[in-house]
Amino acid sequence: MQHLQTALSGTPFTVLAINVKESREQAWRYLKMLDAHFTVLLDNDGAVAEDWTITLYPTSYLLDMAGNIRYRAYGAVDWGNAEARKIIETLQQTGQQPVQASTATTGPPTAR
Repeated sequence: MQHLQTALSGTPFTVLAINVKESREQAWRYLKMLDAHFTVLLDNDGAVAEDWTITLYPTSYLLDMAGNIRYRAYGAVDWGNAEARKIIETLQQTGQQPVQASTATTGPPTAR
């Protein structure tokens, strides 16, 4: 995620992560290990994950400027690869085109 945040700096794109059911100390240690420099919110009791009906970790969302979900991916995704970047750039350019959910467990997100 850090690579993606860095690669897209200067564009209308922000990485926002939510750490679910871990202490501030656990989350901080993990972020330091990754050398992450993006915003991470703490969901200590899992209420946010429950509100968003998240049942598989990680779950990723791409939101437009109005907060509408434009892309959803369940499971691990390599957001640093060219195909993932193309999806993000397409959404940035069109701003309106929704892309269906992916159930990828590895590799790039794929529209279905």
